[in-house]
Amino acid sequence: MLSAGGPGETTAHGSTSPWVAYVQQHPTHTTTLLLVQHGDPLPWFVRAAEYPGAGPALAWDTPRSIPAGGTFETGLRAVLVDRALGLDEAAALAERVR
Repeated sequence: MLSAGGPGETTAHGSTSPWVAYVQQHPTHTTTLLLVQHGDPLPWFVRAAEYPGAGPALAWDTPRSIPAGGTFETGLRAVLVDRALGLDEAAALAERVR
């Protein structure tokens, strides 16, 4: 697990890094899944140890209220790379994707 703050699930979880990346070892190859948030990043909810999961936490420390008829938009882009990315490479690719 990588993020703008450095390596590790605990570094990424709850951070407002604009991106997170999973570097996954498979039996015959390695891949990196890079997730990049749109706009101002929300805190990340991430899991890497128990299961792979990540997404913007819409109500991290307080409820998010949306008035009747209002909207809230968020999103992310995903890039799958067929090799391991290091921290600097992941950051540079995330910047291009944003």
